[in-house]
Amino acid sequence: MSIRYQAIAVDDSTTFERGLDGAPLPPNHLVVVAEAQEHAEDEETTILVAVPRVVAVIDTGVPLDDKGPDLDDLLDRHGWKLTGDSGLGEDGARHEVHEVVPADPDAAPPAVTYRNGSPLPYYLAGRARLDENGSLRPALLVASFAAAQAEGAAHGLDVTGIELLLISAVRAAVDDRLTAEGHGLDTADTACKQRLFMIACDAIGNALDIIRERKTCRTCDARAVSRTLDGLPTCANTSH
Repeated sequence: MSIRYQAIAVDDSTTFERGLDGAPLPPNHLVVVAEAQEHAEDEETTILVAVPRVVAVIDTGVPLDDKGPDLDDLLDRHGWKLTGDSGLGEDGARHEVHEVVPADPDAAPPAVTYRNGSPLPYYLAGRARLDENGSLRPALLVASFAAAQAEGAAHGLDVTGIELLLISAVRAAVDDRLTAEGHGLDTADTACKQRLFMIACDAIGNALDIIRERKTCRTCDARAVSRTLDGLPTCANTSH
């Protein structure tokens, strides 16, 4: 099943306080693109509901005191297309939420999980390191360490144990993407490194979910750090 997205017009400056780069957002009208899932209201009606996994935070450049811009042209300039009708209602009012699709499906970045208006702390910590020196590997280590520190010993593992599991998950996710794209990390430009970092953070989130569930590998008794395509847990041993 393909991922579905919603564009959400945000007119409250406290709803999203930081962008994907961790920088504070200005008090402007924003448009946030997030992953969305179908939700059954009753036996016959389903609606699309955005989840806190954000793909893009678009600053319109228009102050909150002014009328926000139409979504159509704004999204088009940022690589997104409205589906179905336009972003304007019959009365000329702007739709606040609208389903969108990426203009180039292969270029759609993975989503970053937001909480309380900001990306998760381990994403911010690693992204800061990546922006500081442009090196992906230290950024991945920082993000893994920050996530392990936040989890603590709540799951029967010490910080080092969790960190090692997260690093394994991160390496597997990045290596898989590099293999799929047919190039090495040494040839990746800044945009590619940022995209790889987002993929790695998604892997951290998945690994933490499995750790919280205390899952073990489907093949051996090792603690799982990822899932197979059919959803089964597997450990860091790639032969499993």
